[in-house]
Amino acid sequence: MELSSNAFEDGGPIPAKFSAPEENDVPPLDIRGTPTGSKSLVLIFEDIDAAIGPVTHWLLWNLPPETSYIDAVHVPDEARSGLNGFGKAHYTGPAPPAGTHRYRFRLCALDTTLEVGPNAWRDQVEQAMSGHVLAETTLTGYFRHEDEEEGGS
Repeated sequence: MELSSNAFEDGGPIPAKFSAPEENDVPPLDIRGTPTGSKSLVLIFEDIDAAIGPVTHWLLWNLPPETSYIDAVHVPDEARSGLNGFGKAHYTGPAPPAGTHRYRFRLCALDTTLEVGPNAWRDQVEQAMSGHVLAETTLTGYFRHEDEEEGGS
């Protein structure tokens, strides 16, 4: 299974328009190679360098397995949105308080759909996913705090 974006390369910088201080758009995401037998997909977007540990910026589950593209306009109606680390049920783009942080999109194909209530937290979704992951892939980019110079941390 593959997850990619035409907006940034894996390991590369995430453009400012996808950050919370700017337009807060969802970057375009292409999904390929979902395994046969998949019943749903889960997408978790997180800051993996936050001082308090990984912070969820977006949480979607029960995406149809045939989903091949997601962006600010194209999120399947069947998908359910959970609460991010800021208590919001929507995408919140990168906005590190200082320095450069890595942000990871984690996509999981499941052999089931999840029975979790609306506005669930990540731990509830991950508990429901346990034992049902058929495949997993990631796409990671970085975002530098606006006050940091190019040569900063």
